[in-house]
Amino acid sequence: MQIDMHFYAVYALCRLAGIHSIHAQTIAYASQFVDDQVKGINLIFRKCQKALRPVLTSHKPLDYQNAINDDQWRVWTAFHFLPGNQSKRGIFEEKMICRKNSELANRVMEHAIQNCHQPSDLFGVGMAAHSFADTFAHYGFIGISTEWNKVKDETIHIKNRRKTIGLYIKEKFASFKGRAAELIPIGHGAVATFPDRPYLKWEFQYERNKRKVERHDNPADYLQASALLYGYFCRMLEANSWLGDGTTTVPWSRCERSISTLICNEAKKNGRVKAWKKFIKGGAYFATDQQDAKVHYLEGKWNTTVSQRKRADESQVRDLPLYHFMKAAQDQIELVSNYLVEVGITFPTNGGILK
Repeated sequence: MQIDMHFYAVYALCRLAGIHSIHAQTIAYASQFVDDQVKGINLIFRKCQKALRPVLTSHKPLDYQNAINDDQWRVWTAFHFLPGNQSKRGIFEEKMICRKNSELANRVMEHAIQNCHQPSDLFGVGMAAHSFADTFAHYGFIGISTEWNKVKDETIHIKNRRKTIGLYIKEKFASFKGRAAELIPIGHGAVATFPDRPYLKWEFQYERNKRKVERHDNPADYLQASALLYGYFCRMLEANSWLGDGTTTVPWSRCERSISTLICNEAKKNGRVKAWKKFIKGGAYFATDQQDAKVHYLEGKWNTTVSQRKRADESQVRDLPLYHFMKAAQDQIELVSNYLVEVGITFPTNGGILK
């Protein structure tokens, strides 16, 4: 998924559930920031003489770290390709395949909302929402480098009726070919951004299976993910009155068609973002405020400044959004690692011992 879903759709779903805009902003920003926390820089705070160790949650397509095995587990597997643990034959690769709405995906979401007691816990909620939603886009692929991710190029076909969008996607796909993301068989690199476009209907065949055609209906998958996330946000609000006003919750049956229309919008990324902004600002389903009117994802907003690294004391560092995000990221890595040990996918290691 891309920013239109990870930030704007998540923000809208929070507001539809009745969550206050200020909290919706934190959840949505954390959701999108999972794709943007690619900087492995040690942040040294001079006043307290302590460092904030980086926890990466993504890599750029051409980043050499994509080839590092440990990073594949800590980044791609833990945040973008949660293993589905489904295999009739007990084969390791089958257990590692990302599956829609999997046990692990729901465990990650449950952990986040069950441990939401104060605003700083919303960073983990947004992060979990990202990983949960990704299972509806990335299913069928694996977060570590493996031949199982390879796809036969000639079998990739777009099923949307509108020819112009098909031509656009084919051009993007051609420019993607030969890049490191395709050369290193991690995740869905072999099919470029096909899984991440909400409106796309497409099909393909894996190299390992020459007969079976895999068909993906992104609009249906994305709508299901949205409905389930909305349900999680409603439950979280019911347990935490400080998050918003439950009397303003919009029934899913009332807003589902509008969400579906937004998902099916066959536009480029900026066009899709514009449509979501219009929906949020429109006031058709909830009373809008100043935060709704100016809703926008500003990349780098959570990055620390030179002044902060020079002057912030320990308590101020612990109040930084980046600190809370890093803390939540480490928590999710441990949760996923422990699950993989629990279900017998990996052996216990220093980062994955059951507690």
